[in-house]
Amino acid sequence: MLSPELAQIYPRLAADGGKEKSPKTSKYNCVAWAAAWDKNNWWQPDTFEPGMYWPEGVQRDGTIQCFICLFETLGYHKCDSSKMEIFYEKVAIYENVFGEFKHVAREKISGVWWSKLGEDQDVYHNTPEGLECSGYGKPKQILKRSCKPFVVFVRTIFKFASIFKKRANII
Repeated sequence: MLSPELAQIYPRLAADGGKEKSPKTSKYNCVAWAAAWDKNNWWQPDTFEPGMYWPEGVQRDGTIQCFICLFETLGYHKCDSSKMEIFYEKVAIYENVFGEFKHVAREKISGVWWSKLGEDQDVYHNTPEGLECSGYGKPKQILKRSCKPFVVFVRTIFKFASIFKKRANII
């Protein structure tokens, strides 16, 4: 279920299957969640304040390229599609109309997308476009990396289940 407050802030989220999955917390942000499932640190490149983390050796200027570089150091590479691929997991980097980084979403093992909304909740959404709004802008770059063998196996099951579900709805 999606609260009226989140539905107002993210108008496309409800139509994209948006569901709240955690309580609000300021302990971690979307970058920490997408990069490392890190629920203990706020990853922020352009500050050295206590409680902020950024990996050594990754550029720190806060640009879109800075975040692309972060994910490239984690084994991701640029791709053109957010569609689920069995052998790859993906992230979507968002920019606003001024070309500034605003958000990153992570694809779950099932192919659904997962976002940490700043100091708010984690939410699921079916596509990266479901989170498009004036605050977050829209996906600028999709990146992918190879999955581990067990993850490939589980993703295969999810993919076949979605195919059979679609066929059942047609009949």
